[in-house]
Amino acid sequence: MWRRQRDVRVQNPEVAKRMRKFFRKRGITHLDPESVARKYGMFFTRGDGLWGPWQPPGGGERYSVHVSSRQGEDLAAVTKRVTLISDTLLMSHSPGAGLHEIGTRNLVAMSDVDSDENYRSITYGMHCPDLASLGRWILDAEGLLRMGLTAYLPTISTLSIVNGERIEPPHAQSSAADYLLRDGRLVEVSQTRPEMNRMVRPIVAMDIPFIEGVSLGEFSKITEGEFNSFRGFRTFLRREFNALDEAVDAEQMDRAMRDVGFEIEEGVRELESTMRVLSRQRAFATTGAVVAGVTVVLAAVYGAVFKEYVTGLVGGAGGGAVGWAQAMLADKSKGPVKDNKWYYVWCLQRQSERRL
Repeated sequence: MWRRQRDVRVQNPEVAKRMRKFFRKRGITHLDPESVARKYGMFFTRGDGLWGPWQPPGGGERYSVHVSSRQGEDLAAVTKRVTLISDTLLMSHSPGAGLHEIGTRNLVAMSDVDSDENYRSITYGMHCPDLASLGRWILDAEGLLRMGLTAYLPTISTLSIVNGERIEPPHAQSSAADYLLRDGRLVEVSQTRPEMNRMVRPIVAMDIPFIEGVSLGEFSKITEGEFNSFRGFRTFLRREFNALDEAVDAEQMDRAMRDVGFEIEEGVRELESTMRVLSRQRAFATTGAVVAGVTVVLAAVYGAVFKEYVTGLVGGAGGGAVGWAQAMLADKSKGPVKDNKWYYVWCLQRQSERRL
């Protein structure tokens, strides 16, 4: 029996499933940001919320991160940075943030007499500095949310009402955070995950120009569209950061981060060079023109794959060098590049340059 193929552009399937359910709500992306935030918060008051009773994601994820904020911090900046090294990034606001009413839900009658006086309703409030800012973040981060790379866990306060009178105090529900976002800096509050801190510490300190000029919405779309390349780049950063000694001082850390930056710049330059070669090759594959030195170019770009070409010549393969090269280049000219870990960086860098 044919089964629907799983979307390979998914990090956390459970988070992705719930977030896609939220964005499937009719007209959700056409609402104003404040209304989106209210809808998102109320989504968590039902049984079809994200993780049931306020359970964070990443049960089996080694690099899941929970960042909480109390003030009106820039969630977009930390989202772009931490997403580069985390499995699933969970964002939230602490109970100390401002409380905004988001809606009321009627529940079952409290007695056998089904009257308005005996009917119980709950008014919900969500803790965040500004609903409109949160709504814009949700809309901009849609791609990351739908892939299960990022999620926002609202801190909800409940206010029980019977006949217009409060009978229970507000009750805030939240989840323990790994880091607090204060003045643009991440402050570690959990000492139980030193391996994760080895990743987060350098990514928040590193100079990353190719994401500074890219909006969260653009970052989200590029990450979703180039997910394979993104995963390759994320693995590269994890490997580099994991090799750092956690006890290094600020000067050593700065020097190490510059070295990583140089390697990224070199990788992108090499990719651009390869893309220029491939661009010429695509023209060759289209016109059939034999250009001087094409065998050298093919060997440099395709390496072991080029052995097939040599074998074909020796064995008298039909079509000769030109025919084989046309087929090979038409089929492989873009795939290897898009899967390259530097292609993701190149896409972000190009988008950043377009905005300048």
